[in-house]
Amino acid sequence: GGDPERCLAVVRSCFEEHGLDPDRDVGLSASIIVPKSKHWIGKELKTPFWAMPQLCEALKAWKRFEATQGQWRPRGGLNMFIWHDPVTLDNLWRAVRAEYIQCCVMKGRSPQKVGAWLDQCYDEREPERRRML
Repeated sequence: GGDPERCLAVVRSCFEEHGLDPDRDVGLSASIIVPKSKHWIGKELKTPFWAMPQLCEALKAWKRFEATQGQWRPRGGLNMFIWHDPVTLDNLWRAVRAEYIQCCVMKGRSPQKVGAWLDQCYDEREPERRRML
């Protein structure tokens, strides 16, 4: 939870208390590691990095990714079919895929190229997902 703008203001004030400018002196940036992406594409999925001036956008994206995870059970391991049916997992993947593409577009990437890459990774993982059923 929490308000991204308020969080960013707290981060800035902490640096300023020590006489630092977070943009100039620290080079703080953030990327989001997408939860449960290994189930769908077999690897960790990370968003592009946001520099300090865009940190608020990163926090908003993080909240949107959290919203896509609302239906996940809090446990499970690598075989998500133990806890979720294929339709639910497909719907969750569609939401995660759309949000990831949106994050990449915000950083200047082509939605078609990102979507094609995700689809390729997803298709390559299909035999493994079928074995888990």
